Amino acid sequence: MRITLVVLLAISLLGADSALSQYRKIEIGEALGEISFDQVLNSKKPIITHQDFKEKVVIFSFWSTYCSTCIADMPKMEALQRKFGNQLMILLISDQPRAQIEEFWKRNHITKTISLPTVVEDERMQQHFEHLGVPYEVWLDPKGIVRGKTTGQYVNEKNIQALLDGKKVDWPVKKDLQAKYDFKKPMLQNTLEQENERRSKYIVSILPSIKGIIQKFASGHIKDSLTQTGRFYAINYSILDLYRSVLSSNPSMGNARNRILVKSKDSSRFFYDREKTYLEDWREQHNFCLEVVYPLTSPWKQMQGKLLADLNMAFNLDGRMEKTEVDCWIIEKMKDAKQEPQVDSGKLQRTVFGDIATLVNAVNYQTDHIPLLDESGVHDLLRIQLSNGFNSFEDLKADLRRYGLDLKRGKRMLDMFVLIEQ
Repeated sequence: MRITLVVLLAISLLGADSALSQYRKIEIGEALGEISFDQVLNSKKPIITHQDFKEKVVIFSFWSTYCSTCIADMPKMEALQRKFGNQLMILLISDQPRAQIEEFWKRNHITKTISLPTVVEDERMQQHFEHLGVPYEVWLDPKGIVRGKTTGQYVNEKNIQALLDGKKVDWPVKKDLQAKYDFKKPMLQNTLEQENERRSKYIVSILPSIKGIIQKFASGHIKDSLTQTGRFYAINYSILDLYRSVLSSNPSMGNARNRILVKSKDSSRFFYDREKTYLEDWREQHNFCLEVVYPLTSPWKQMQGKLLADLNMAFNLDGRMEKTEVDCWIIEKMKDAKQEPQVDSGKLQRTVFGDIATLVNAVNYQTDHIPLLDESGVHDLLRIQLSNGFNSFEDLKADLRRYGLDLKRGKRMLDMFVLIEQ
């Protein structure tokens, strides 16, 4: 009896495991085939099948109640559905429980105005179109062929019309799954598929972006005691971020990411403009990979100088540290000011910083913010609460005054990394 029980249990487990992987992965260029959904909200039909997709552009939009971007995109999708009518079907898909989606749909101020149908408790589509993050958009043409796996940015009138017109599309595939890549090996060994013996000399690799690989940054330097070499890498980063990665150990820079000045006639190499192109297209063209292997006998400061020179040569730039007068926001201590007692309010979404230094670091980590300097001389733990973040001068000034601090605009001579196009 015990043997029979064990055998039956083994069969049950094998069956369960088989069920978990019963749906094949569907690639771009393949047909979706026959399919039906019987767990659907906001649908006039209790069951949606592949027959409902005929002669339409279909967008399967994977989403979650935890994804604010997904929810913010819904009004745009609703408007597109109304515009294209029976030529388009946008089907939202979630793997979350029906009851959770129903409750969220009624309460959220955006979803309660949306009439798009949404599949709930989905398992099959998650296996057909494997992904990690949402939003994730899968596109079918009117013949039922998968034509794209994109971010939500591609869901627009132009791209829908292109599929309706039968035009060929070649959108970048959204990359959130990690392709096979060994970050423990040198970059050249991965990309060129050849074994290069580690040498105790200075080797720099600067390569175009690697498709299918997420951004990866070596936190610290990887030391190999056997070959007495150190290694540092940054994969799929913009030109500015490559320079920042090399400069991060510079005492003048610290954690500040807003201490780089770019002097160039064409800023598109350095800064993404969402009005001109898609983010994935820009990244594919303007992201690069950097790796340096260097002897441990050479100090990193010396290697840092060589590496900056190599970056300058590779990108035809002249990058160097300079004392430069720049616009700043400056924190000062108010005379005879008293700190007001602070009371948390559940009605306000507050950002809290333990002291001035933490606030300054957070602001200066933003690449699109001018430098914030602390000239207050206050080092106490203040638990600074900001009611509206730190992007508005007037809002930040008002918040700081409650702590006996003032915020002023001014100019200061700072150590800046100046990047000039040759």
